[in-house]
Amino acid sequence: MRERLGLVTATLAEDIAGMRIVQAFTRERAAYANFRQVTERYRDSNMQTVILNGVYFPTVDLLSTVALAVVLGYGGHLYFQGSISLGTLFAFMLYVQNFFDPVQQLSQLYNTFLSATAALDKIMGVLDERPDVQNRQGSRDLPHIAGDVRFEHVRFRYGRGDEVLHGIDLGVSAGTTVALVGHTGAGKSTIAKLLARFYEPTAGRITIDGIDLNDVTQDSLRRQLGVVPQEGFLFAGTVAENIAFGKPHATREEIVRAAETSRSASASSSRSRGRCSPIRASSSSTRPRPRWTSARSGRSSARSGSCSPSGRRSSSRTGCRRSATPT
Repeated sequence: MRERLGLVTATLAEDIAGMRIVQAFTRERAAYANFRQVTERYRDSNMQTVILNGVYFPTVDLLSTVALAVVLGYGGHLYFQGSISLGTLFAFMLYVQNFFDPVQQLSQLYNTFLSATAALDKIMGVLDERPDVQNRQGSRDLPHIAGDVRFEHVRFRYGRGDEVLHGIDLGVSAGTTVALVGHTGAGKSTIAKLLARFYEPTAGRITIDGIDLNDVTQDSLRRQLGVVPQEGFLFAGTVAENIAFGKPHATREEIVRAAETSRSASASSSRSRGRCSPIRASSSSTRPRPRWTSARSGRSSARSGSCSPSGRRSSSRTGCRRSATPT
């Protein structure tokens, strides 16, 4: 019952955490059927436990009563014959009660023992887990890096599954920012995990500043990596701690400066939205025709004035759309 209860909670937690994936692949009915099957198995185990308790405790009470009746009957017979005293008879009756009370308590302690054993199995399973990625013989600490990352013909697959990365060649110079964009399962997270050495590539190698990651210790590598929470969620903590997530030892002045810089950049971005920007839109003909439109509303600003190719507004009220032959 304890093991199946753990399976129920694990299944429920996985379904709630992956709710968007379940909905994206229309797996609601399959997830419901699986959860129903898991809970029915737990119900069956629970019913079996109730039946065993219903049989065990009355049986022990019955045996205790029968034993007490035998002692009382046979002891009473001996008492009336003068073989034993009344105190001896009461003493044996207390002995019978003291014998069966621990038997009843033993079942309750055994239930607690099984519950602890089931939990201990899970804990020992985690403690006995050994990482697949180990420091190789002769690994050295990674010195302070500039951040020049290179993926050279990297191939990777999870276990015996299909190959996720197919000969990736990627170079990211130090000080640059790179965004990995692609559909689900394209290998974006895999590249980040390989860089942090959570896994080792099936083929090829990954270097930082020309140093092969397989030749350095994992601790020295991860001390120089920063991780941002997925899905845009902030971790538990104050606003200052969230701002300094990538640099935990930042001073108060650095945190305030970073916040002011972010606010200034956000304000500048908001002001730039009111300017006109050229976009290409399709027309009824097969050849697209460019037009100038306001980036604020995404529509032609006939009422607010026209736009010039330089992005400036004019006082003309003829509208900002103009035809031109695309080059």
